[in-house]
Amino acid sequence: MGIAGLTTFIDENQQLLKDFRLHDTSLIIDGNNVYHFLYYYFQVSHHFGGDYNIFAEKCVFFFNQLAECNIKPFIVFDGAYDNSGKKLKTAMKRATDRIHLASMLSHGGRGKILPILAQETFVAVLKSLGIPHVTCNFEADNQIAALAIKWHCPVLTNDSDFFIYNLPSGVVLLDYMNLKVVERSDCRYMNVQMFYVSNLMKELNTDDSKIVALFATLLGNDVIDGRIFEPFFTRSNLPRKKCSLQSVRSNAKFARLVGWLHSIHDFPTAVSIVLSYLLTEKQEDVKEMILKSVMGYTDLKCELDGYFTDSCFTEPVKSLEENVLPQWYIDGINKSEIPVFTLNAVTLRRVILLCQVEMMNESSAYQCSLNIRQFIYAILLSVDNADDSKNKERLRVSEHDRENKHLKCKTVKPLWSLDDDRPVPSLDQLPSLAVVDRQNLLLDVLKVPRDDLMKFPLNTQLTIATIIFWVQNAMPKVSALHLEALLVCSVKLGILSSALKQTLSGLNDDNLAFSENVISRLEAFASKPHHNHAVKFDGTIIHIFSQFQSCLRSSVYANQLLLLPFPSLDPAQVFNGTFLYNFYRELRGRKDPDLYVNELFGRGTSVSLAFADLRTAIRSLMPEGSLLTVASSLAVKNKKKKKIKEADHKQNNIDAFETKTECELATYCDINNKFSCLEIEDN
Repeated sequence: MGIAGLTTFIDENQQLLKDFRLHDTSLIIDGNNVYHFLYYYFQVSHHFGGDYNIFAEKCVFFFNQLAECNIKPFIVFDGAYDNSGKKLKTAMKRATDRIHLASMLSHGGRGKILPILAQETFVAVLKSLGIPHVTCNFEADNQIAALAIKWHCPVLTNDSDFFIYNLPSGVVLLDYMNLKVVERSDCRYMNVQMFYVSNLMKELNTDDSKIVALFATLLGNDVIDGRIFEPFFTRSNLPRKKCSLQSVRSNAKFARLVGWLHSIHDFPTAVSIVLSYLLTEKQEDVKEMILKSVMGYTDLKCELDGYFTDSCFTEPVKSLEENVLPQWYIDGINKSEIPVFTLNAVTLRRVILLCQVEMMNESSAYQCSLNIRQFIYAILLSVDNADDSKNKERLRVSEHDRENKHLKCKTVKPLWSLDDDRPVPSLDQLPSLAVVDRQNLLLDVLKVPRDDLMKFPLNTQLTIATIIFWVQNAMPKVSALHLEALLVCSVKLGILSSALKQTLSGLNDDNLAFSENVISRLEAFASKPHHNHAVKFDGTIIHIFSQFQSCLRSSVYANQLLLLPFPSLDPAQVFNGTFLYNFYRELRGRKDPDLYVNELFGRGTSVSLAFADLRTAIRSLMPEGSLLTVASSLAVKNKKKKKIKEADHKQNNIDAFETKTECELATYCDINNKFSCLEIEDN
């Protein structure tokens, strides 16, 4: 996950970078790094839960630009956290920081958090474009570096760890990559800045890559905490000059460390000097960590080369209890067909649920999808289950999830059997099950009747089943307006358009070319909303749809683990958070939301009728009372006005009555006789 401050240090010393024209080459791309970068580089909105269709378009543009320059990308993703716990600890700290950012965003504040389905969207783009990609079993950095060395090609990343590997073809920095294609008579290229570790080695006055690795180790990385070496930095008299490198904005110890290493030509001697400043009883343990860190940068074994030529990783992967995982499952992980989330669950029995933009006073958005995850855990943990009830009772998965504004760990029991007491199949059994049996398993978990769902096109069934599950499990409850907004969004983005076309095909109407006309009307709702003192940011809207994203992610993961009994689902065809936020607010402000939607689709046209039929068909699958009835804000406003008007009218009647009564009393009463009113009869 990088070396803190090193990227800034490189920025401050531009002599370490070289201008380069990138073209006609293979390019190894750090997958996790690049999809994070692209989402923010293209300023895709993240405030409302993720605009995945926009993100997908930008990813396609990025890869088309590479193709223009005859650059052949090979994408490599990280796998599960290893059992050392170091990466996991860093990930949990970031998850904690993410909660605070999400809290600010949920009230309209500033902050950046990557939407939870960004990677699934990115992988869907890779598959649609036929771009080679692989997911490692564990961390990918070493494999990326080893492959780049073997293939003699550069690496594309922003991860500062790659500044330390001895990569002869260099590192292309994403932050310094100009995506504009320059055309010349002999080639097309992109202007980039390349980092070569040889330039840093010159400053260190060494040709030993272990010295460079020691430089990174002393600063601190994912293997060793740099604070361990504070006695060395504070007590040793490191030179302040002796090198041309500067470190102004970050910390002077970078340049001073380079200056010291400039005078050290022997790796063992350097290690001995560092250890001499530490407590004697700690020296052996720290030495072991130093060597482990250095070897991680220098002792590389390439396993990916074979994968990209249709071979597989040969090293077996084991569960937490050392049981070998099935090869088909690991192949699915490597092909990015089964999510890494499941590998963390089975190898560590520990997962991190990254907070979304949600209301912190409500339960976590992941709570409503718990049953699906329990089903996933039962399949995965079957590899460690000895088929006895006592053994099952001890098998749990620890989920790190948000509770209010804090990251809490909760142990979750797998769902070993379904409602009719049928046992959940084991991981080994899944490939032998028929497609229909695997479909029924997932539908049983989602609690959606198969026969009712089969009337919809196959590619829409998983989305519709997930929508129904969301409606029945979300808390706060989903309203009819939330459902309406999601259905319209899914039609606009494409996943439900086939269901609409299926209905349209039976109608004799010239309006079958509905997509262009209707989609253009809906496009206005994809723009960034404007807020002010009169129109305030409403995080409660986003929270409900964050619950849907949680359900969608879990159902997609379960479908992938079950070997795709339903077609693969692309988030870019289902979810656009900005559209959902805007369209829901529009519906809430309408006196008659259904009439408004009919007008959008062209009232009385085949499109409008088809959408109404689709809505009715989906709602018929939900138990009565599933949806919360919410009056539109306009209706509420009119109702308030009516109440005020009625109250004013009533008050006027009371005032008139009191005036009349006073006059009548004056007629019958003698003001000089305080008992005269007692003679008045009660009428």
